[in-house]
Amino acid sequence: MGTRVDAALAVLTLAIGAVLALATDTSLSPLLFAGGGMLTVGFELLAARDPAHVRQYWEHWSVQFGALVLTMLLAVGGTWLAPVVVLSLGCGALVTYCTLLLAWCMGLLPPLQAWWKTGGENR
Repeated sequence: MGTRVDAALAVLTLAIGAVLALATDTSLSPLLFAGGGMLTVGFELLAARDPAHVRQYWEHWSVQFGALVLTMLLAVGGTWLAPVVVLSLGCGALVTYCTLLLAWCMGLLPPLQAWWKTGGENR
């Protein structure tokens, strides 16, 4: 597993969010969309502090499947309760994550764990 599985799960979840937004005729809030993106960047920065430990847990198919099911349940339930908030935050987070993955794969952005190294060797 790895980047391809991560990307596939993110795109699948984003597609579910898009279908929910279209089905409920929900307009996304740009501010909340940006907030979801900032949450993703923050999470990735935290996860980059110990990427081996995070990857050790994430590589289990049961964790990935559980995360997908939980995300779907939150998306459906959240769409029923507060569609603009949930779908805006979720779509913003997922679009940002897909963008980060693409930037890493294209070599436009160094892996986040490299950002924590000292001495400026990544400049």
